[in-house]
Amino acid sequence: WFYGDSSYPSYNKLMEYAIDMINRHPNLHVMLAHAFFKSNEPDEVEKLLKDHPNVTIDLAPGGEMFDGFRIYYEKWYRIFRKFSDRFMFATDASTSRSTEHMTNLSQNVLRFLQTEEEFAFSDVNSAHGIGLEKEPLENILYRNLISLMFFHILQPRNHNSHIKSTH
Repeated sequence: WFYGDSSYPSYNKLMEYAIDMINRHPNLHVMLAHAFFKSNEPDEVEKLLKDHPNVTIDLAPGGEMFDGFRIYYEKWYRIFRKFSDRFMFATDASTSRSTEHMTNLSQNVLRFLQTEEEFAFSDVNSAHGIGLEKEPLENILYRNLISLMFFHILQPRNHNSHIKSTH
């Protein structure tokens, strides 16, 4: 993280802003990138998911994310299964990077989700796969995305629900 000349909000302040927004707008659907930068705080993530059913967490990797998942393996092992409907496969790769880089990112995320292998994610970060079973794996890889994409079709809303009847 870079906060420049300290005129930018700190990491803790940014997290506070995000949680405050989620608390103030419980019906807002929010996707938090990079495991919300909280892979070293699984209890906090579990509470967030438990308390806020409209929060989804993406798995666009940073090396530190896999370190946290490895260090708190038993907790994350359980959380990924319990809340598999709330995690989203992601890579955070862009076309500004090489095809090889993008392929490596997606393969590492898949390897993490599909196997229980320990492997190097980068020169300084390592991962320990969580070996998800078929249903939670499919949730994270594509079902959650389909639900998100078609939410407005699957969950029609009464856009006039805020208007009180005068009858």
